[in-house]
Amino acid sequence: DLLPLGRPAWFAPKLRSIFDPVALAQLRHSELLLCASSETARQIAEACEQASIDEPAVQRVTLGVHGYSAAARGEEIPAAVRSARYLLVVGTLEPRKNHAVVLDAFEVLRATHPDLQLVFVGRYGWGSEELVDRIRSHPDSGGRLHWFDEAHDDVLAALYARATAVLVPSHSEGFGLPAVEAHGQGVPVVASSGGSLREVLGTAPEGAVRFADPDAPQ
Repeated sequence: DLLPLGRPAWFAPKLRSIFDPVALAQLRHSELLLCASSETARQIAEACEQASIDEPAVQRVTLGVHGYSAAARGEEIPAAVRSARYLLVVGTLEPRKNHAVVLDAFEVLRATHPDLQLVFVGRYGWGSEELVDRIRSHPDSGGRLHWFDEAHDDVLAALYARATAVLVPSHSEGFGLPAVEAHGQGVPVVASSGGSLREVLGTAPEGAVRFADPDAPQ
């Protein structure tokens, strides 16, 4: 996607200093661009218009996901959540991914659902110092709130398969692979409508996906 061009506040200045000129050069000199969603195609058209670049041909090529049929073994799940009901969030901790709204929602749920846990899987990203401090200092950290900053594929597959629901609260996505991976596992998804998420989850059966306001925890 071209989000660093359109929403620079969500990305580190160093990344933008590298990404922006390279992306614009690719737009200027490419004859054909392959993109994962109609949302990214829209971003391409917008960036070309703003930079006075003739838009190249664009073709949408949907991403696929790995099959997980044999990977959901219970022993792969970290012991802390092995027998728990939990909500799962997958993605780098960074402003665009909007983990903070999930913590806000968990504050509401933890009183009325005392058996429910929250699991974050993702590395420590740019601009997430306040979020990380909030996770580490949370009264349920290590009890009902877990953050796994390194999880290999088998662990992630098992966490997906055993989750009560997968949450995708991002302000925007160029595709939204965790949402599609969860849907492929048959796990309910609660997602924002940011970016491409409605597009990639649009064929889900009724009741399998619920969309929520990314700025409202309730």
